[in-house]
Amino acid sequence: MFPCFLKFRRLVRNSNDKKTLAFSEFCTFLGFSPSIILFFIKKITTKSRKANNLNTNNMNINKSINDIESVKSLKKLSNEIDKSNFIKSITNHLIKNKIFLIIFISFLQVMASILKILFRENINQALKINIQTLCEILFLIFFSVIFLELSIFSHQIFSIIIITICLLIFFIESIVYHQINFKEVIYTIIYFLFLQFFYCLSDVLGKKYLNTHVDNFYFFLFKIGIIGSIPFLLFATITYFTGISEKYEIFQIFPKIKIFTFLLDLLFTFLYEVGLWLTIYYFTPCHYFIFETIADFLEIILSKLDNSGSQYVKEQLITFFILYPILLFAIFVFNEIIIINLCGLEYNTAINIMEREEKENNNDTEENDTRVSFELGENFDYRSSIEE
Repeated sequence: MFPCFLKFRRLVRNSNDKKTLAFSEFCTFLGFSPSIILFFIKKITTKSRKANNLNTNNMNINKSINDIESVKSLKKLSNEIDKSNFIKSITNHLIKNKIFLIIFISFLQVMASILKILFRENINQALKINIQTLCEILFLIFFSVIFLELSIFSHQIFSIIIITICLLIFFIESIVYHQINFKEVIYTIIYFLFLQFFYCLSDVLGKKYLNTHVDNFYFFLFKIGIIGSIPFLLFATITYFTGISEKYEIFQIFPKIKIFTFLLDLLFTFLYEVGLWLTIYYFTPCHYFIFETIADFLEIILSKLDNSGSQYVKEQLITFFILYPILLFAIFVFNEIIIINLCGLEYNTAINIMEREEKENNNDTEENDTRVSFELGENFDYRSSIEE
């Protein structure tokens, strides 16, 4: 559902003719703020559960300590190593990495926003739905392989080929039908390469952060929003007192917009960001392909409802309605939502790998049981063996 929230936000922002790109990006970071409400709700609901389990855990810990037979060796180890200092140093090291990582993720998001503020108006929007998606797919796969140890198998290579062909067809049609010159193409490619580099790296590192560090999911989102809002607040203060340019206004926009429009913007931004990061958290960053495809298709449909509908000619729209289902099918295959039982494409899917591992484990257990029975014999006297 979260691609729909993004499109609802788009309609809200288009209805506000007083906004600037700087104001919109600032609202995007403010949209993370309601996550703190869910964080406290989660904390309150889990607090009572922890209290109920505390006595049971303490009893288990005391029992485990009483059952340890090597207390003397543990005492020797504690004398050789100052455990309190050791644990403290490890904890400080992890906290430093944790803080650095969350700041770096926010920094990447801010850099992407700055690129949009400075250069998006000069981008040919007819190239957006193909170049942006292709750059996004390449970077998400590349960073997932590096940081998340993603393995690429035959069914995913098959999907990448189909996705690339569809996007290249969209790309060629955009150039031909809109007569886009070479300079515009190069400028747009460079823009989306940098933009998706920052966004995709932040998504993958965000997944790495959530997998590595013990942190509440909603508090993680809140920290990204707060850290990312700080540079915008400083920038807004500078532009307010210096009046550099109207297109960089942030504080000046608040008196010009309706409070209801502003709150709707924050609401849809919040729902969109939560949906996006829940998808990344519970699945993979590569599941973002599904969102991007659905979002672009919704963009095409919505373009017919406003003034942007003229950017697509009739031939393009026909191609979109033919190829988008194929594109979405290929993305489902890549993320193993759909499994093709053909030409061995299903062999290295996660579910089949797990089934093979389970069969191998069962076979190993059966072989071990059989070998033990064969070696001991059916008439083996266990009691006499133990007594001896």
